[in-house]
Amino acid sequence: MGMLSKVNAVQTTYALGVCLSAVLLFSVFGCGNDDDDSSDTGSDSETASDSETASDSETASDSETASDSETDAEDGGIDSGTEDGGVNDIVWEACPLHLVAESDIMAECTSVPVPLRWEDPSGTEINLFIQRLKGTAKQTTAQVWLLSGGPGESGAGYDHFMEHFSKLAPDIDLYALDHRGVGRSDRLSCPVQEGEEFDITWEEWPDCIAHLQATWGEGLKAFTTTAAAADLKYLIDKIREPNIKVFVYGFSYGTTYAHRLLQAYPDQIDGAILDALAINIFASNYDRFYNFVGEDLIQICALDATCAQKMGAFPWAKISEVFEKIDAGHCEGAQVPRPLLRMLMAFFLRSGGLQGFAPALIYRLDRCEEQDVTAVKTLLEFLFAPAPVSIYMKQFSPGLMYNIISSEFFQIDPVSIETLQEIANAAYFSFDWGLSSGSLATLWPKYPHDTYWGKWVATDVPMLALNGNLDPQTPIFWTEMAIDNLTGGSPNLYFFEAPRTPHGVVWQTLGYPLAAACGSQLMLDFIKDPQTRPSGACLADIPQIDFTDQAGVAALLFGTDDMWENTGKVIETTTRPKLSPALMRSIHELRWQVKQRRLSIPGL
Repeated sequence: MGMLSKVNAVQTTYALGVCLSAVLLFSVFGCGNDDDDSSDTGSDSETASDSETASDSETASDSETASDSETDAEDGGIDSGTEDGGVNDIVWEACPLHLVAESDIMAECTSVPVPLRWEDPSGTEINLFIQRLKGTAKQTTAQVWLLSGGPGESGAGYDHFMEHFSKLAPDIDLYALDHRGVGRSDRLSCPVQEGEEFDITWEEWPDCIAHLQATWGEGLKAFTTTAAAADLKYLIDKIREPNIKVFVYGFSYGTTYAHRLLQAYPDQIDGAILDALAINIFASNYDRFYNFVGEDLIQICALDATCAQKMGAFPWAKISEVFEKIDAGHCEGAQVPRPLLRMLMAFFLRSGGLQGFAPALIYRLDRCEEQDVTAVKTLLEFLFAPAPVSIYMKQFSPGLMYNIISSEFFQIDPVSIETLQEIANAAYFSFDWGLSSGSLATLWPKYPHDTYWGKWVATDVPMLALNGNLDPQTPIFWTEMAIDNLTGGSPNLYFFEAPRTPHGVVWQTLGYPLAAACGSQLMLDFIKDPQTRPSGACLADIPQIDFTDQAGVAALLFGTDDMWENTGKVIETTTRPKLSPALMRSIHELRWQVKQRRLSIPGL
């Protein structure tokens, strides 16, 4: 399906009630950052107690029910306070860079109180956690604030990035902020419903919502993107140093966060890096977008000698055929019904390095020999075997995620649950995230849109925009329309499309170590000279999709050294290869995502 057809298909189904030039997709926490686990094996030091995941701030007083932020939200104006800086107000303490000990690198950490409601600066306060890694050069030239995805991710996931980027750019100070409501900032949490497994089922969500309302009252409506932008503005003012430029890097939802900062405080920064643009996007588009980009992946398969030989001249038709056969009871021994199969396909599509396994899974299910069934069961065992929840994942806040998504990432006239179910059912690649978030949005106590919602910034602040052309969460055809809206106000916007790259150019083109990544190099070039377009030459070096698994990932996922055929060597669990920490983190976050989607959809 061509770009225009994709755009029209989505616009036909999701007519807007407001005048928007483009509809863009939101990024799931993975959504956030793909560096969410810490070991090669997936069983890192995750015995850390829940107390390490930050205070839940469940002591918020009932006085927060006394005033409603709706009037101020509708006005859109928030004053975040001082313009004169205040470096001496903040006390930094030494802290390990990594939550789980992976190196002896030390960073600096602090917690800064800010008003829960910026329109009531003398009222209830919440705490914001910041971690920084100072550059090692004698003189630093820039500060870069790292804004996480989700919404719901914490800055903890940036630890590997900070370590490697600091080596690449020793004259840059890096700041990772925990968005209000997540991580080591005062976190929106439901301790009873989250439990030790950090799972909230569909049946538990009403009690979780009731707990959040009882804890925060009307203060729950203060956990917004605009309030977070006011937080960031305030912190930058306090920490800014003379003659030091300030940049923000936003990944996924972090691009919405950065864009809101530019909307509300246009003179606050010297430049913005927007990676995987999720600005003015609707969650209800999510499942269709995944399927559209899945089709793009399969078109690449059709042009690859190995993949085409296995899947035939029309691999998309083969996928459709196998899904229909599964519906009719084919290969029941593999225990992969349609809803689970489309999530597995989305799992592979979403992760750089694993995309080639999507058609291989279809190929094995179609043949369905005994060894194929064993391979698929090995995959399911890997994805769903009981395992401790990473300390990194416990920084994430599902409460903050759904608070913002339910209020800011749906149309004025939401798509019906029945329609979302139909869209998910028709997809071959889908986490059913539009369906699950839409279902929860019907329960959530929403806050009103403010004056920034649905609008585009007009600014001459330099911007670097990055997006992968195989990104299923912020697809390239929607990103291009976002760029059209942004370039209307900025003569200094430089856009780069990364070939064969899923969600997050800085993350997905990383290879290892991260310092050598193309996305990181583009980012560094922009920071050093935001008035000049980076060359982007490194994009040509991004590798082709591997449909043969030369690296042996099949041994981990399928238990055999051949991703397609049953003639390969069976690899026992104890001798399966270890993967890079970056890829393992990506895999473990995504498998947690699949599990969460299954839990949060009624009846699945």
